Amino acid sequence: MDVRALGTQPDPPSLSDRLSRVIANKRLEIKLVPIDRDDAQSDFNRTFSMSHKIFKKYQMAIHNDTPEECREHSFKRFLCQPPFSAENEQGGYHQQYYIDGKLVAVGVLDLLPCCVSSVYFFYDPDYGALSFGSLSALFEIQLTQQLHTRHSNIEWYYMGFYIHTCPKMKYKSKFYPSYLLCPKQAHWCR
Repeated sequence: MDVRALGTQPDPPSLSDRLSRVIANKRLEIKLVPIDRDDAQSDFNRTFSMSHKIFKKYQMAIHNDTPEECREHSFKRFLCQPPFSAENEQGGYHQQYYIDGKLVAVGVLDLLPCCVSSVYFFYDPDYGALSFGSLSALFEIQLTQQLHTRHSNIEWYYMGFYIHTCPKMKYKSKFYPSYLLCPKQAHWCR
């Protein structure tokens, strides 16, 4: 290694820079849509049937659910009813991922007073090779950073439920630094 060049290397690209390149190269568009079931003209309601269709396809292919388990009312109850009313950008959101104008994935998020909480993520299984779990986590981290610039109290990103023995959740263990809540002692550990 030529040590003379060590101090002259440019800084590595930031997370935002790298994700911006992903968006540009893959023709990926991401929309953060508030869950607003009352306004028939809202982006949420206009894209509801597409989101439900992807949810159903995902649940049946990935979790082996039956069509009856994926009905619209179950989807609404599970992922379209935020636990509180929205104010100051807080509330329930669907972060929608489009490739070439086609909705292919949805992250369900709660924007809380001090964190962004990832509730659930589903995608069109035809796009499974894109590793959407990891990709969405990166975009959600970026969202948390952006929100922190406007609301300094938003400091945390919560990746959601984690079961160490569940292969579908293993990607979460690759993100660090991270903390897990110890179920026996009820304290956070690294």
